[in-house]
Amino acid sequence: MKIAILGATSEIAKDLILSFEGADLHLFARNKPAVDRWLILNNKQHVSDYLADFSPHTEYDAIINFIGPGSPDRIRQVGTNIAYIIGFFDLMVLDYLEKHKNCQYIFISSGAVFGDNFATPASAQKMSSFPINNIQPHHYYGIAKAQAEYRHRLSDRNIIDLRVYSYYSSTMNPDHQFMVSRMVDSVQKGETFVADKNPLSRDYIGPKDFYQMIKVLLRNNTINQAVDCYSRSPVTKDSLLEGMHKRYGMFYSVSNISRHSPAAVKPCYYSTNTAAYTLGYRPALSSLETIFEEADKILK
Repeated sequence: MKIAILGATSEIAKDLILSFEGADLHLFARNKPAVDRWLILNNKQHVSDYLADFSPHTEYDAIINFIGPGSPDRIRQVGTNIAYIIGFFDLMVLDYLEKHKNCQYIFISSGAVFGDNFATPASAQKMSSFPINNIQPHHYYGIAKAQAEYRHRLSDRNIIDLRVYSYYSSTMNPDHQFMVSRMVDSVQKGETFVADKNPLSRDYIGPKDFYQMIKVLLRNNTINQAVDCYSRSPVTKDSLLEGMHKRYGMFYSVSNISRHSPAAVKPCYYSTNTAAYTLGYRPALSSLETIFEEADKILK
């Protein structure tokens, strides 16, 4: 199977590339030298090119699009340009599909397409919610992803929007300000992790279940729909804090000061939509098991 990976410098894309077996991968990125160095370090031999060199004349069985900022810091840096960046390359792939009608397109989307509507988890019936008269910077990413999903539902091509909610891997940049990364950093430094008071529930998948999900989707290559990522079970922040304390000796305290504005807090940022089950997906790990499996690689 010949697969084009767009945005090959993405951390989640690199985990997937390392997981793939027996596939002919063609990696595209804005920073081709970085991809080449990474391939050498990981003893992998794949073709790499600049994104600008993606050709409509090359035949692919599937295209997986990871393009877009993947960390809170990077999303803030990109700002309002995010809609242009995601839209430009998405339209490039849609043009390709007009010429190659049997090619499958997996677009890496996000739970952020639902906006601020996370007082309860996502579901098959959940409505997207953006304050259209008061759009804030933390909405830009979700709106850009939602616009792409809208374009895809208007198409009759083989397109799956794979919504990632929370992902954790030992390969993630520790400087990114994700909650689990900050916890692991606290353990490494012997510092007390300070959690804010907001109750949270998250559903983490890692490289193992993400790879399984991609393999399942590649086998279901004649559908046009959105699919939500999920583990065997989500985890609350309280359970995660206690789990990190018991497993790694992480000390923690809870502050009355919130790290985020109330509008940006998503208490139940995960999905109960298990449509992927009917396609053959069977998550191997729970959220807590995923975090422990990956954190063990760093801390043990």
